[in-house]
Amino acid sequence: MIQKVIEMVVIFLILFFYSHLYLHFIVNPNNECSIVTHLTKEDISDQVYTKQPFLLDATLFRKETDTIEYESIPLLEPFVKFYPHRKWIPCPMKHKWMETNDSCRTFYRVDKGSFHVTCIHPLLKHLSLNKDLKPSKKWKKNKECIQLVLHEDSLLFLPKDWYIFIEALEDSKLDKIQYYTPLNVMANSISKILKYIGDSISICSMKEPPSI
Repeated sequence: MIQKVIEMVVIFLILFFYSHLYLHFIVNPNNECSIVTHLTKEDISDQVYTKQPFLLDATLFRKETDTIEYESIPLLEPFVKFYPHRKWIPCPMKHKWMETNDSCRTFYRVDKGSFHVTCIHPLLKHLSLNKDLKPSKKWKKNKECIQLVLHEDSLLFLPKDWYIFIEALEDSKLDKIQYYTPLNVMANSISKILKYIGDSISICSMKEPPSI
C-alpha cells in the first residue's frame, strides 16, 4: 500500500514539473498586443500566461530614484520563487537597438521621453536575421510586426523569446525589469543543450565525405 502511494506521489510530481516546464516552451501563435486596465497581480499574471505582449499604465511603479538595486514591485512579480534583474538604459535621441530575452517576464517601462518599439513574434524571427535592409525601414514598415509608441510611464510586457527593436524618439530613459524562475532557468538550460546538440550534428554532417 505504501509503495503504491509513493509511486502515485512520484508520478504526480513528474507530471507537475513536466507541465510547468512545458509552459516555458509554449509559443502563442497569435500576434497581438492588448491593454491591461485591471491592475491586480492576478490579472497581470493571467495576461502573462497568454504569452502575448500587453501594455499598462506604470504610474504606480514610478520611483524617485533610479538605483541599480532591485526594489520589490509586487504587482509584476511571479507567485513562485524568482530572481529579479533591473537595468536602467539612458538613450539619446535616435539611439536604437534590437534584442531578445529568455526571462519568463520582461517589462520595459519608459521612465522619461518616448520610444518607438517593434515587437517581433518568434515565428517571424527570420525578420531579425535578415540584414539586407536597414532595421528602421525593415521592421517599422512590416505589417506583420506589432508597432507601438511608448510614452512616459508606459509599461510593455514582452513574452519570452520575442524580439524587440527599440528606437528613442527623443532623449529618453528606459527601465528594464526581468524575472527568472527556477523552472525558467531549467528550460533555458535545456534549450541551450538541445541547440548545442543540433549545431554539433549539423557540423558533423557537413564534414562527412560524400558517398560514392
